[in-house]
Amino acid sequence: MDFIRYDKIRAPDPFSGYEAVNKIKAAVEDVCPGKVSCADILAFAVRDSVARSAGFTFPIPSGRRDGTASSAISVFSGIPSPFFSAQQLIDSFAAKNLSVDHLVALSGAHSVGVAHCSAFANRLRPTADPALDPAYAAQLSAVCPGGGADRAVNNSPVAPDTLSNQYYRNALAGRVLLTSDAALLTRGDTAARVNASAADATAWMARFAAAMARMAGIEVLTGAQGEVRRLCNVTNN
Repeated sequence: MDFIRYDKIRAPDPFSGYEAVNKIKAAVEDVCPGKVSCADILAFAVRDSVARSAGFTFPIPSGRRDGTASSAISVFSGIPSPFFSAQQLIDSFAAKNLSVDHLVALSGAHSVGVAHCSAFANRLRPTADPALDPAYAAQLSAVCPGGGADRAVNNSPVAPDTLSNQYYRNALAGRVLLTSDAALLTRGDTAARVNASAADATAWMARFAAAMARMAGIEVLTGAQGEVRRLCNVTNN
């Protein structure tokens, strides 16, 4: 069970990311006050995290503005559910003008990060999803017993801190956590893209970079729209 790392004490603090972003924001404000938005800082942080983890980068234009209102419920309504089918994923991405190519390429981000037991318990009980590798399902069940703590488990059982095309090899081996991950193999078009990405890391990197650049332009505020926040987790007013 060594390949499954999890938080034995408590779930990760959902606000720790904001703490990091606010530290970056404070440093930027010291030298360039009121000019660089939190939206730009987040976009640049994603780009630089990819460069550090995976060794490649992509262009991210600047000039975004921050929203003047924030709602927690809007976050969940705007992102795909871990329980989505392939068609639901396609529809969700299409609503943001993202294609099936973008969907499969961006799914490679699940080679890093974690998911909580509650996000994939449906694949373990009452019986294991037959799409799961049986040995992997048994190990996940041991880490995430029914009625146990909602632990955080690595998305990838292999090199979980490196963004790569390992995600697609995991998928083909039945070693991905989420219903939405396994769903990519239930359609011919998405399954073909999974196989292609598993076979060619360089081609996947190019597709991922293009998809990230495309996603960075979704519903962007510019010009006089919105505001440049002083703190990234609250609006100025």
